[in-house]
Amino acid sequence: MDPPINQQQFLQKDWYAHIKWLRAEVQEWEVRVAQLLAEANELIARANALKAPLEALEDAAEALAEAWADEPEADPAAWIGG
Repeated sequence: MDPPINQQQFLQKDWYAHIKWLRAEVQEWEVRVAQLLAEANELIARANALKAPLEALEDAAEALAEAWADEPEADPAAWIGG
């Protein structure tokens, strides 16, 4: 049997603070995703402008991949106290 994800049990009085912290973490990630989406849309728009050549489309795709690759991976275990 797999161990539970959250091995730390929070007291009921701590739940509110933990939930508040989790919400703040999620909001930060939502903001960053929105920023990356805006960057992606801008790159795509530039690449598509005036029937951009294939090379420009490839450059935009590479830049987008680099932007996403620079993001640290989220560790959900840290969010849930594991």
